[in-house]
Amino acid sequence: MEQEHAQKDYESIIRKYYSLPGLSVLALLLTFFAAWYTTGNEVLAWSVAAVPSCFVIWRWIYWARLLDTCVCAKCSQRLPTKMLWKKYPPDNCPQCGREFVGQIRSER
Repeated sequence: MEQEHAQKDYESIIRKYYSLPGLSVLALLLTFFAAWYTTGNEVLAWSVAAVPSCFVIWRWIYWARLLDTCVCAKCSQRLPTKMLWKKYPPDNCPQCGREFVGQIRSER
């Protein structure tokens, strides 16, 4: 049960890491157009739009650092962060070949 939980955590970290840049752009554009429509001032609209976008980027940095701390439980090597089309996150450690059914730990 705990092994499945660790694998799901790794998958959710990866999902958040890859989706937050797009969410940041979406938040920037939607907030800009909403503020520009209501105020008519472009400078104020860009200033207002920067706040939620910066918050999303800040969270993206957090998830990137958390992803960097995920290591294999056997060989203590970092797990890959490049997305593969067949299966991601991987079932086996690319360095030692051991199947980690959720046996992922954090360096912290």
